Amino acid sequence: MPKVAIELSHGRHRVDLRLDEGPTLPAAEPSGPNQDPATGRWLRGNRAVRLRQLRRRERGIATMNPATSPTWLRPFIQQGAPYVAALLAMLGERVELHPLASDVADSHVMYLGLRTLALGCEIPKERTALLTESRGWLREHRTSLATLAALAGGMTLPTPDPHQALARALEGAR
Repeated sequence: MPKVAIELSHGRHRVDLRLDEGPTLPAAEPSGPNQDPATGRWLRGNRAVRLRQLRRRERGIATMNPATSPTWLRPFIQQGAPYVAALLAMLGERVELHPLASDVADSHVMYLGLRTLALGCEIPKERTALLTESRGWLREHRTSLATLAALAGGMTLPTPDPHQALARALEGAR
């Protein structure tokens, strides 16, 4: 049991807890649940591993094959592929703008992936950092999309049908 001592310091009484004089307390486990205790390496499924995977694939992520990608990343890639196809269809024969359209879709997929990682994070400081990075990707997406629309000239983006969105929301609620 640790010992408690009262000491006089600078004219004031101070309580001092002496841990070195009692029995030792059990040490906290050095590795978290997503870390290998033997090697200290992060295991699959950890948020840090997912963030590294996402950052490693930031170029061309919207055009990846969902079947060969990690399972947590598949929904975002599946959303990005039709987005690239729709942008390329709107551009038509303007092949010089296709790389910019790919960048627009990539930034959109990165925004969605980082936002999802942030929403799953329980530590406020990490969540704030991830949300800040995802907002940066959202700004990149908006800027790239505005640039693409300006360079394409007559490109008009499809306006979402509010009735279709409402029908999907009601269908999902069932």
